This record gives sequence, C-alpha cells and structure tokens, in this order.
Amino acid sequence: MTSTVPSSESLESQRGPLEVVRDDDLAMTTRDGVVLRADVYRPEALGPYPVLVRRTPYGKRSNDLAADFSEAH
Repeated sequence: MTSTVPSSESLESQRGPLEVVRDDDLAMTTRDGVVLRADVYRPEALGPYPVLVRRTPYGKRSNDLAADFSEAH
C-alpha cells in the first residue's frame, strides 16, 4: 500500500466555507502549577462547532499548524 502526501495546492482547494481565527499562546495552569500554552484555531463565526485537539511533544511552532496553509482551515 502506497501513501502519498497531498500537495499544498490540493489542500488549498479543500478550504472550508469559514475563515479561521488563531488565538496565540492561551495559557492554562495544571494542578501541579505547570503553565501550558496553546494556539486555538476557531471559525470566525458564531455557533456550535466540533473541537479537535492535537497534542505534540515537539512544540507548537515546529509543526504544520504554523505553516501558511494549515489543517485548521
């Protein structure tokens, strides 16, 4: 079985109908006092929407969510 990674051009053509807003470095403090920071991507529209959570040990700036086209769109 061969897997291919879609090009950024094909991903661009799959954008959803809503613009995406990114809130950077929102802080959350755990019970043991550690502060975690996250970027939150959300539709620029009111309404209930599903939530996707993505965690990575590699840092939030070094993954594809920080790219020009992100999967959040």
